[in-house]
Formats: sequence, C-alpha cells, structure tokens
Amino acid sequence: MKTPFFVGYLPFPKTLKPFFQWAVPLLLLAGLATAYVFAINTERTGTGTWNAYDPVSITGVVKAKPYPMIITIDRANHPVLIVQLGKLDATEILAPLDGKTVSIEGFMIERGPWQMMEIEGPYSVAEAPTLDLAPPTESAGMFVSLVGEIVDSKCMLGVMKPGAGKVHRECAELCVMGGMPPMLLVKNDAGEKAAYLLVDQQGNAVGRRLIPYIALPVAVEGFAFRMGDMTAIRIDLAMVQELRGSAKVAFGESIGLAGTSSFCRIPS
Repeated sequence: MKTPFFVGYLPFPKTLKPFFQWAVPLLLLAGLATAYVFAINTERTGTGTWNAYDPVSITGVVKAKPYPMIITIDRANHPVLIVQLGKLDATEILAPLDGKTVSIEGFMIERGPWQMMEIEGPYSVAEAPTLDLAPPTESAGMFVSLVGEIVDSKCMLGVMKPGAGKVHRECAELCVMGGMPPMLLVKNDAGEKAAYLLVDQQGNAVGRRLIPYIALPVAVEGFAFRMGDMTAIRIDLAMVQELRGSAKVAFGESIGLAGTSSFCRIPS
C-alpha cells in the first residue's frame, strides 16, 4: 500500500483530508496563542503621539537657540520645539525670525509635558502680529552627575516606537546629525523616568558631538537648569563616558523602551 502524498498539480488525496481538517486550525490557534503571549510580555513603548495626518496652527514668538522653539501664550513657560519633516532641524528657517512673532503650521508630537511640532518647510511659517511674550527665564545651573541614555528627541517623543535602545541607534544617529535636539533620559530610585535637553557648556546646540554616545548607557556631568519649565543640562563633553562592565550590567536594558505616562516628566 502506497503512503498518501500531496502533489500540488494532482488532486488532493482523500485520505489526507481528515488530518488537515484538524491540523490546520490547530496550527492557526497555536500561532495566535504564541503571538498573544509575546504581546502581553512585551513592554510598552510609551505614551508618545504623532498626529501626522492632522496639521494644526499655532502662533507664538520664535526662540532660535539652543534649538528652534515657539513660545505661545498658553505654553509661555514650556515652549514647543520645532523640527522639519524627516531628519532635519528647523534652524535655517527659524534663526532669521528669532524674537519675532510667527504663525506656524505642522504636526504635533507629544509625550508627557513635552511638545514638538514637525513642519514641512519654509512655507509652513508666516510672520504674524506681534505678541508681547518674553523668552522663558533661565535658572541658575546646578551641578549634576547622572547616568542615563542619550536619544534623539523627535523619535523619542512619539515619532518612533521604539525610539530608544540599540534597535533605534542608527536612526537616532542620523536624526542627531540632522540637528534633532538630543535628550538625556534618566531614572531615579523610585523608577520614575525623566528627560533633559542637552546643550554644550555655552548653552548652544551640542548636536553631532554626541553621536558616539547615542542610544548607549552613559555617565554625564554638567549643570542642570531650566528654561521656564523646560529642563536642560549644559554638559561637559569631556566627561561623557559610556558605561562598561558591572556599571553597564547594573544599568540594564534601555530605559527608553519601557514607557509610562510619567516617562518624560519634567524633574522637580
């Protein structure tokens, strides 16, 4: 007696039909169960949002340094960071408008208290009637020595999920090369996570000088300060060090991959 064998161009063997009638559904159920187990055991990538199909318009005063941002009446103490589509910053567009009032249209990127707007190009910005809004006051710096993870803010705040860790490193490097504001993500002993914009010791954009440390656990030193409610650190580039050995093991997995509603809170 010959063993039944399926050949694609021949009629399906009748003796094999009962086997496939129960085997195929079982395999499908097993696949669904496996996907479910992986899904419930995978950490959330955060609460960031990117409204890429719903443009909005805001009016405010331009602050071009350290990174382009807009100060609005309702967010006077926590400006909206401005970037371009893709992996480009908006410095060339907004630097000539520093201190002027503009109306700007783009797509909002938000995570926790942080807000960023992605614009399509120069035609997204138009001068508007003057608003009497002063730049947020910068506080005095306080020396800090922190361990954390450096990421590009655009992806981290909601454009990419995940927007941190080794899986995102190449993308983050390109974003920072294009001028995206880098952020330092930190976590305290209570597990609360927070974010700081990074600038150099003179308070200017730090950009490409941090590329060797993007998406890696690092130790940094510098002076933390506030621009209104927005937190930043003037880092000493000579003191940025990648964690190695036991310090790297203790740091664990990327803190940027486990998102909570307080992930990008503003430290008090």
